Amino acid sequence: MALLANLAIGLFWDRARPFVAGVGQAWVSHAATGSFPSDHLTAQWVVAGMLLLDRRTRAWGTGIALFSLPMAWARIYLGVHYPGDMLGALAMGGLAMLSGWLWLRASTPPVQRR
Repeated sequence: MALLANLAIGLFWDRARPFVAGVGQAWVSHAATGSFPSDHLTAQWVVAGMLLLDRRTRAWGTGIALFSLPMAWARIYLGVHYPGDMLGALAMGGLAMLSGWLWLRASTPPVQRR
């Protein structure tokens, strides 16, 4: 869901990557597609967010969320994203995670206590 939303954003707002806009150079080979928001980080933050919701998987979610920070920095350093692309990915990941949580909560019958 989040990646489809990213695709829709890219259709309406084609933000050039830093190396395309002449802001820097790409240190890796990358297509000159739109940069906002980052698909890599969106997917990683959706997974982290969903794991953070359940106390049984919270440690895994915390680890994945923490590992996303160096990945975000690396994508900026390599010249393929702006810092705002990472914030957009966080927002999209958060919205997708919240939507999934609300949907699961609405579709799960309440637990009856005796």
